[in-house]
Amino acid sequence: MTSYFNNSSATALGKILNNRSYAFKVNKESSSLSNIIISTISKETISYNKVTITIDNLRKVFKELIYASNTFLKEQLLFNISKREYKDVTLEEFSPLEDINNNTPYKCFKDFHLNIEYYNLFLYNKVLSTPSLRRKFFNIKDNKLELNKNKIKDYTKDLLDFLKYCLLLIYFTSGLPLRGTEIPTLRFLNLFKDLREIFLDKGSNLFILNISYYKAQANSEKQASSIRYLPRSVSNIFLIYIVLITPFVDFLNIASSSSSNISLSPYFFYINKRVLES
Repeated sequence: MTSYFNNSSATALGKILNNRSYAFKVNKESSSLSNIIISTISKETISYNKVTITIDNLRKVFKELIYASNTFLKEQLLFNISKREYKDVTLEEFSPLEDINNNTPYKCFKDFHLNIEYYNLFLYNKVLSTPSLRRKFFNIKDNKLELNKNKIKDYTKDLLDFLKYCLLLIYFTSGLPLRGTEIPTLRFLNLFKDLREIFLDKGSNLFILNISYYKAQANSEKQASSIRYLPRSVSNIFLIYIVLITPFVDFLNIASSSSSNISLSPYFFYINKRVLES
């Protein structure tokens, strides 16, 4: 093993190949413990126990996950409303509104759009104006509309399933995963002391995750951050959820609560009065 550490190769390529050989040697000697094997024969292929997967297989998995998440969002949370009715909810439309210096509590980029009131009431108005949706979410009692709590539970269950999709989208498409406790506490709104952790990048029109965490160092904890970009297809999904779905969810939570002191949550993965567990 000493020859690998004493890397005296004359060229940069030689050093790279030497290090690669070292990696394969370590993998071969320790694979019985980890059960993960990097193939030295098949290109871009790894094996875990009896499962073999290639890069092409992973691409298909990622593509299917994005498609399933987008379809679920449109069909279950947006009730198959025509895209024409919210065609202006685009990354290009909302990215210029982002101000990373904005620290107003419980605000984010969407709150500075000129038509924010329209978007905040979009789903609420659509439910009231569509007979089938109105009957789904409301009962009539004493000539007054009353929320159907069973249907709210059904919608909340769909929200939970969608947020699980979103967890996978971040894990699969934004690089190496963070620790399990860091993503569920992702803030999309500012708090009084803490800034939001998801921003729209004006240059790329993509969402950036800037997640803070504490790293143990010399018997103490030092704050660090991890920056990840979400690809365009995933950024689109997150944008529609933040702009159109979260205001409707806030309405349902407030209207169905028996408490007058209910507060909005700044956490993206907040459901059933708690953050989602990864």
